[in-house]
Amino acid sequence: MLTSFSGKTYDVIVLGSGISGTLAAVILAKKGYRVLIIDGASHPKFAVGESTTPNTSQMFELLGKRYGIPEISVLAHGPEAIRKHITTSCGVKQAFVFLYHDEGKPLDLAKSNVFGNVWRDENHLFRQDIDAHLFRTALRYGAEALEEHRVKTLDIGDSGVEVVTDRGVKVSGRFLIDGCGPRGPLVDSLGLREGAEPLKSDSRSIFTHFVDIPEFKECLEPGEGPQWLPGTYHHLFHGGWFWVIPFNNWKGATNPAISVGLTLDNRVHPRREGVTPEEEFRSHVARFPTVAKHFANAKPIRPWVSVPKCQYSSRQVVGDRWCLMAHSAGFIDALYSSGLVMTVSTVQQLIEPLCRALDSDRFSRADFLCVEEDMQRRLRFTDMLVFGSYTSLRDFELWNAWVRIWGIWLVVLESNLGSHLLMGEYSKVRPNRDPIASVHEPEGYKPFIEAAYRVIEDVAEGRRTTADGVEALWRIIGEYDFEIRLRPEPEFAGTEWAMKSRRSRDLFLGTPANHVRWQQRKTDPWLG
Repeated sequence: MLTSFSGKTYDVIVLGSGISGTLAAVILAKKGYRVLIIDGASHPKFAVGESTTPNTSQMFELLGKRYGIPEISVLAHGPEAIRKHITTSCGVKQAFVFLYHDEGKPLDLAKSNVFGNVWRDENHLFRQDIDAHLFRTALRYGAEALEEHRVKTLDIGDSGVEVVTDRGVKVSGRFLIDGCGPRGPLVDSLGLREGAEPLKSDSRSIFTHFVDIPEFKECLEPGEGPQWLPGTYHHLFHGGWFWVIPFNNWKGATNPAISVGLTLDNRVHPRREGVTPEEEFRSHVARFPTVAKHFANAKPIRPWVSVPKCQYSSRQVVGDRWCLMAHSAGFIDALYSSGLVMTVSTVQQLIEPLCRALDSDRFSRADFLCVEEDMQRRLRFTDMLVFGSYTSLRDFELWNAWVRIWGIWLVVLESNLGSHLLMGEYSKVRPNRDPIASVHEPEGYKPFIEAAYRVIEDVAEGRRTTADGVEALWRIIGEYDFEIRLRPEPEFAGTEWAMKSRRSRDLFLGTPANHVRWQQRKTDPWLG
């Protein structure tokens, strides 16, 4: 009965039942706080943000261990654990695969990059099932929920929060979490987009789910190119890229869907009036013969979604009695699968100061600034990476250099956080005291990327030629000293050299043949 909710008071009201809101709700409910989730829709719900990175899974593991919640930990333990305990609808991600295309020409396999390792399989999360899993988990731990209730009015005062829904339910709370995404009611109520720091990236996206897209290796002759692993595939070209995220890329898969999107740089490919999302998608597919072959029989199974501008941010992320979760606060682009990392990081930063505030009944914005600082750092970092990437897509050699700036960060971050998870206080890795994004990133990374970013800005603004930018980036990469600790055994040496080598494109760690080649300073044999 809806009347049973009216007039009730909760410790925390969560707006939105997607992964960011429900992840926080699970932990808070498990700790015994009174939590109410309000959502304008009901599960199952379509959502994007489907591809995890090692950092995503490691932070799921950290949260699961810290709060003793196996339903979160299972998200960190790879595809088989998710199949056993949650759903068989998700896919496997063993690698990031980037394929660079020139218009009108078949793919040149030398223009490809692979990043991954044998030690941890990542996931393609079928979000409607994963989000529902976390939602149900929150309810099992004691949270309550109002589905299909939209926020009609929202008031945040010195003594608490009051929410009235469009179905006449009025509830109060001590703290509000807005996890509704870019159009959350708190954002609109407080005008938080106004005065936000400007972002350099400027992209738009169209996407849906398809069936009948084959594995990419079926588009090639047997044995061509690097090892074609199950994973997230990116078809790159000047001014844009396609993502391909299969949920059916394992034996016995029960979900035939493949998530596909096209993201375009607005400065290179401005929006065309009178063209439907599907028409625009098909027109870009037709420009590249190998992409056309990959999508030749693809059939959409959901309505198309069109986002005219991906980027947004907020001038403020936290207040005395409120917090914006990751996708409510800001977003840059789907490139590099950064959205879920920001989501889990925001939850990780919020829980402890929020619990202290709830226990002391003292709510001050100053006590939550760690959440805002973490979010603003990560947004700026991702904006740099994405702006640099779209700039670099004008030429494969520029891309091949710039993608190492991200690749080094990703691999060393996994290495350092892995050491922390395994060894705890006995880890020899110390937190980075001046990070650009994460305290687990390598020392010296901030000045390293800032130097590289100055080069890519010069290329973007015409102060350097593309060729000069390529050489300048490789000089910066060559001078950067970093250590990867994924495996200390001598047979796994050589990774640092390969990451710095422009002629090493198959950067899949843990494959003996790769490491032997790297130790001998030999590049990929299929490059010719």
